[in-house]
Amino acid sequence: MLTTGRFVVAASHLATPGAIAQVFGMEMRGTPAVAYGRMFAIRNAALGLGLLRLDTVTNPQAYLKLNVVMDAVDAVAFVASGIRRDIAPRTSVLAAAVAMSAVVAGVGALRAQPKP
Repeated sequence: MLTTGRFVVAASHLATPGAIAQVFGMEMRGTPAVAYGRMFAIRNAALGLGLLRLDTVTNPQAYLKLNVVMDAVDAVAFVASGIRRDIAPRTSVLAAAVAMSAVVAGVGALRAQPKP
């Protein structure tokens, strides 16, 4: 689930950044929303590629924990941005929800890993 989610986010943000910005209620004109969306996509693609090759990672649990921490930080950042009114409430809620769904998927992946 986590890997699929990473690739869905990456593909959608790269292929249709305007549509994604619109869904999340982000202003595109005169803002870096599309550029940041593409950066976010590339990061998610890189993390997804790492998840595909988890069997080659020396410490898979550490890699999964890194994924969870990154997604948790994203969620906190989106909530904080919404509280400060740097972004629209809709953007804050939807983006934080996506990040938290990745946290849940990451924790699930961690639990599914065999214990060392």
